[in-house]
Formats: sequence, structure tokens, C-alpha cells
Amino acid sequence: MDNFQKIDSKLGSALQKDSKQYTNLVERFEDIETLVETNTKYNVRDYGAKGDGVTNDTKAFKDAIGTGKRTVLVPAGTYVVDEVKLPDNTYFIGEGIGLTVIISSTTASVNNTVVSNADWKNGNTNVLIKGMTVDWNKKGARLDAPYPGRPEGCAVALVGARDSYIREVFAKDGKIHSFEVTAPRGSENTVRAKRIWISNCIATGGGDDNFTTHYCDHVYIENCYSFDPMGTFGNTSNTNCFEIDDGSVNVHITNCLAVGGVRGYEIKAHASAPAGMNSSLTNCTAINNVLGINIRHIGHHLDSNPTSTSAWDVSIQNCFIYDPKRNAGLYDAVTVRAMEVSAYRNVNISNLHVINTGGSEIEAGEAVMEFRFKSENINVNNLTVRNFTKQSYDVMVVGGENSRGRVNFSNISLWQSAESGVFTGTGVNNCNFIGGQLVKSGGKYGFDMYEQGNTMLGFQWYGYDIPARISHKNYEHIPNRLRHGLLAGTSNGHPLNSVSAILACTSGSEATGSKSVVISSVGGKASGDRSAVINSSRSEATANSATVLNAYNTINPTSDSIAGGFGSSPSSSNRKWDINSSNGNIKAAGTVSSGSSFSDYAEYFESLDGKAIPTGTIVTLDKDKIRPAREGEDMLGVISETAGIVLGEAPFTWANRYETNDFGGYIYEEVEVTEEEVNEVTGEITQKTRMVTLPKENPEYDPEKVQISRADRPEWNIVGLVGQVYVRTDETIEAGDYIEAEEGTATKSEYAGQGWKVMKVTKPYETEKGYGVAKVMIK
Repeated sequence: MDNFQKIDSKLGSALQKDSKQYTNLVERFEDIETLVETNTKYNVRDYGAKGDGVTNDTKAFKDAIGTGKRTVLVPAGTYVVDEVKLPDNTYFIGEGIGLTVIISSTTASVNNTVVSNADWKNGNTNVLIKGMTVDWNKKGARLDAPYPGRPEGCAVALVGARDSYIREVFAKDGKIHSFEVTAPRGSENTVRAKRIWISNCIATGGGDDNFTTHYCDHVYIENCYSFDPMGTFGNTSNTNCFEIDDGSVNVHITNCLAVGGVRGYEIKAHASAPAGMNSSLTNCTAINNVLGINIRHIGHHLDSNPTSTSAWDVSIQNCFIYDPKRNAGLYDAVTVRAMEVSAYRNVNISNLHVINTGGSEIEAGEAVMEFRFKSENINVNNLTVRNFTKQSYDVMVVGGENSRGRVNFSNISLWQSAESGVFTGTGVNNCNFIGGQLVKSGGKYGFDMYEQGNTMLGFQWYGYDIPARISHKNYEHIPNRLRHGLLAGTSNGHPLNSVSAILACTSGSEATGSKSVVISSVGGKASGDRSAVINSSRSEATANSATVLNAYNTINPTSDSIAGGFGSSPSSSNRKWDINSSNGNIKAAGTVSSGSSFSDYAEYFESLDGKAIPTGTIVTLDKDKIRPAREGEDMLGVISETAGIVLGEAPFTWANRYETNDFGGYIYEEVEVTEEEVNEVTGEITQKTRMVTLPKENPEYDPEKVQISRADRPEWNIVGLVGQVYVRTDETIEAGDYIEAEEGTATKSEYAGQGWKVMKVTKPYETEKGYGVAKVMIK
């Protein structure tokens, strides 16, 4: 069995075990329901309980419960008690919520828990609490009394209990918690509460939390309603509707509703405790909480804090968060937000809807959702955020020294919501955003990212002024950005460098150099940095900044050049042409052809008077400049517009920019070139150097001075020197004549066989124009 099979086997066993725990609970409860019906019933009224809301019925309850193994019935009425303790195998059953009411006496200890299992040292097994309202009676002196230590001061608690159930119970006004599932203090790892099922229950008024779990395993909370925790415990900022707290493992909350808490649902731990882990929220709804859902491990958020070793594996699916709001009197220090995730890893969020129906109080300038403080490896799939109109961002991945990033988003839908859609902060360059619709009339940014390294693919946007701002650059679209090598439209191939690509290739093409690419090729290899092989077969670019184009079995080993060629087996000797960017040289093994209308070879010459000379004028040299040729003077060439090759334009820079030897050839030198390299993981920029052979620069060259090409300067003229050119003629010229010059115009020469010969008169002489035109062969 290989490692992957072992992992799959372990995962399958864990899932099977979790499912089996739940199934066993269901089956056991069905058995208990049968026992409840068939067992002998012990009615508390038969033991003297009055249920009149005045008499203290504690003794009657104790007598009815005895040592356990009983079904104890509590008829409708209001029963005042100090505490009710349930031993093993005790089924404690009322007539229903609001009918059977059990309330703490005003003289009971503030440490009392109204209904709980009996043995808080070793725990109990097989306890059922069903069909009643339990009120801790947090009034008068009991409200103001000091708070006891958990798990004391609760309405209903299961402490170290196993295989036990709470159904159809309304727990009210717990001094600390309304419902508590926990281990005894000091026995957190040895007497953990296990296999607990809480269903169809209601809670309100908890001094801290309405529902909470600590140091427990396999707890299922289903179909429950929690509203308005009182928030009076210790003046802290943590009064929640539902809480999975310190040391809770495999706690699953399903089909529940949380209204009016500081946090609707919280999965967390305190700094010194193990985090609540391997837990889930499914089909849950949060309404009007300061924070709808909060996942965090306190004391493990900052860069200076240790990373949590237990904050793992949380699932949130098919949940709704409505209208996060302040809730008067509940800890104004907490920022109103729909959701926050901090310090946890391996969090899966699927099908989450975050909606403002008009009651949200998330402040302007805040984000609707935040992923931050060392949280990482988070998957968010099918996220909808709607109608948060005044906030800065719908979704924020917070950057800075405390950030880890690593959040994967897919299928994001933002509808007429915050001013901007998605924000990622400094240092966050490892998130993936795959697919979504961002709609906002008058929005600012669809995506606002400090870094460039995040993957983005397949987004549509409507209404944002700037669809994307990435690393302070504004985009008119949301770009598709893919990292870590790209293979696309390719049957097989290997983009082996993290910044390389294989596009539309076959036969195992490889891109191994940094920023290298192979495009539309068969078996191409780009091994140099910034190298490319394009439209080629069995060809390779081996040097840095080398390109092979339209080649077969050709290797380009020269940096800063483009080459093509053809051969029977891969070789650099198969190159047939080469363009070198470092020196401007162009080499070809074959013919260089001109278009049919370009028929002469020409060079640039400067006019003597600094003015343009008309096309077709015959010119002569006057030292190193030109002017129209006079009678009897040597004819250098003709001002041409049909040159196929033109030399001396100096189109890019000053003609004397580089130093030359005595015969005009460049003087070369070795130059160290510095380039930047970016670490794709950390974003750190480092410098890399290489040696390049370049022409030596003239010290008189001024790079600040604007260079105007000779083609754009009137004093520089193109002179056709060899080939077929068009010449201005007088009325004496006919086809077959030889010519000489007269003030730059061709006239018939009396010396046949000497000079230039007229091939054809293309335009006869016109008096109005003062010239004709003939095609002449210069040789």
C-alpha cells in the first residue's frame, strides 16, 4: 500500500468512525424512547413536588430520581429547586417547553447548575433530559453575585457525560451558560464528555454563551434556536449564541438559528487551551449578531505569538448570515462584521450567503468578511455577498506581518454590495481566485491587490470604475493571472520552471529557463532564461534571451538574438538566419529579396545646402555632401523613393554613439548587466548579473538629447546608387539613350556606351512640369 492509499485509508476510517458515532446515538435514542414508554414511571408529584412556583421541590426531585436507572416524569407546573442531579441511566422528562418549568430558588448558591448529570468527577452515562423549560433565575442578588467557575452557574449541563441526550428543552438566563457540555475541571483529557446529542432546544439570556462546549468529543447540536445572550459575564466581549470552545473535537452544529449575540457561531479556544477542531456548521443561519461567524484561536494571531498546533479542520456549509449589527450593550469594542477567520488552517467554507436586508450596521470603511492573523489553507466555494452598500470591501484577505494568506476562492458572487469587491493586503501573493461575477453600480475596485502573485481566472464584472487595481496599476479589465508554470492547449509537455509556459505544443516540449516559453511547437525546449521556441520542431533556445522562430532541428546558443533554420538533426549549425539585438547585426544564409516596386540600393547623404532635394534629381558629391550634378560632373546617384535596401538612416540613436577603429568598425567591450529576479513564494527581489559583449560607448554621447532619425530630417536624402531608378529628364531623352547630368536633370549624352542607360521613358517631358521621367539603370 503506497502513502496515498494509507492516507485515504486513514481518512476513510476517521469519516466512518464519525458517522458511526452519530448513527449509534440515533439508534440508542430510539432505544431510550422505547424504554421511556415501557419503564416504570417515577412522577415527582408522587414524592411531594408541588410545582406551584413557590415551594422548594428539591427534596421531592431527589427522592424521585433516587440512584438512577429510572424514568422520572415532571408534569406541567413551575418547580422551584436548588439543583437537579441525574445519575446513570436516568430519563428526566417533562410535558414540554413552557408547560414543565424548572427554576432556581432565589436562595440557591450562585454556583448551582439547575439540571445536570450527578457525577462531575467521573461523568455519567445514558442520561436524557427532555421536554421542559429550565430557568437559572438570574434576578436580583443572583444577577449581581460574583460569577462561579465553569461549568457551574449553568441552566443545563452535561459534565463528563457519555451517550446522553438533551431534547426539546428551553434553557434560560444561565449565570454563565444556558447549555454546557464539558469535562470536569482538572480532568479535561480523561473524563471528556462524549457522544452527546442536543436537539430541538432553545436558549437565551446566557451571561456568557447560550450554547457552549468544552473538552468534549462527538457532540451533535441540531435544530436549535439561540437568541439574545445577556452578555453580563465578566464584562468580556465574548457572549455567543453557539460556541465550540477549548478542547472541543468533532462538534457538529446543524440546522440551527442564532439571533442577537456578539457572535452567532464561534469556533475558538483561549491561548493556553487546545482549539476547537474537526467541527462543522451545516445549514445554519445567523441574524443580527455583531459577528455572524467567528473562527479564531486567541493568543495565536500575531507574528510574535506561537502558531497554533490545534486550530485545524473546520467545515462551514450551506449557511446564511443576515444583517450583522451592533446589539445595544453587547461589547462595543467588537467590530461589526459578517465573518472573521484567524489562526485556523484547513477551513472549508461552501455555499455561504452573506446578505444585508437593510439592517446591517457594518461601519463604512470596514470589510464585510476578513481572513487574517495566521489563518491559511482556507477554501471558499460558492460565496454570495449582497447589498452591503457602504462598506469598503466585501472580502478582505488581510496582509502584513501577521498574514499567511493561502485562501482559495471559487465561484464568488458579489451583488450591488460594498464599494469595492475583493482586497488582498501586503505580502499576500499566494491566493487563488477562480471564477465569479462582481456587480456593483458605481463601484470603485472589483479587485484591489497590493501584490501581483495571486492567481485570477474567469471573472466577469459590471459597474466598477476600475475592474482591478494590482500592485498600484489600474486595469480596464480583471486579468487572468496564472502562476507556477502554464500548460495550455497542449497534449503533453513540461513547464518545469515556476515562471514558464507551454502553449499549443506536442511531443514533450519543455520550458526549463526562468520566464521561458514554448509556443506552437513539436518537442521544443526553452532552457535559457527568458528564452522562447515558437512555431518550430525539435528546436531549442539554450542561451538567455534567445529565441527560435519557425525552425526545424535548430539550436540557438546566442543570447539576445532571434534565429531560424532547418536541418536533419538538432544543431546550431542549422541556423539559416539570425537577428542579434545586442549589436544590431542581421545574418542570412540565403537570398534577401525586395518587393517588385523596390528596385535600387541606396544610402543616406546630407545635402550641401541643408535642404531636401527633389526625387529623381541626379546628384554629385561636394566633399562629403551632395548637390544636383552639373554638366560634365561625376554622377553619384539619384534621389530615390524605390530603394529596396537603405543604409545610414541611424533610426535609433546618434550615428556616433559608439566608438570605432581607424576603419569605422565598432570597438567592443565586456559589460556586466544586472537583472532583477523575483522569488515566487516570498516576493523577495534579488539582483542577478551576467556579462554581455557590447559596442563601446562614445563619452560624448548624451542620452538625454532627443535623437531624430535621418528619415525625419530634410537635409538627409536617400540616394539610389545601384539598380533601377526613376530620373528627371529633359525633352531630349528616349529609350536606349545614355545620359549625363545638367543641373540635376538627365539629358542625352553624345558618348554612346558610357554613363547610365535609359531603360524606358515612363512619363514624357511636359513643359508645364519642366521634366519627364525615365527608368534608368545605374551600374
